[in-house]
Amino acid sequence: MADVERGNRPLSPHVFAYRLPLNANLSILHRATGSAVGFSVMLVVVWLVALASGPKAFAFIDWIATSWLGILVWLASLVSIWFHFAHGTRHLIWDTGAAY
Repeated sequence: MADVERGNRPLSPHVFAYRLPLNANLSILHRATGSAVGFSVMLVVVWLVALASGPKAFAFIDWIATSWLGILVWLASLVSIWFHFAHGTRHLIWDTGAAY
């Protein structure tokens, strides 16, 4: 066998050596925002359970939800819902065979 000089190269291509196409990045972001939407729904359920539990529990959850961090989480949830809806609509349009 020939002695091949490998140098300091990796044995196989690394995942970061390639740039993913826009559709792949949007698909990954769609999955991430789907998880974020699920988390947002859980937050709304916690808020509704606190509402049904009484004024003391609701005051605590409302204090958390209206803090600067809570407002930031709600805004991130809104952006996630918007993107997930828009990307899902794009997929529905593509399913008809249009806009390829």
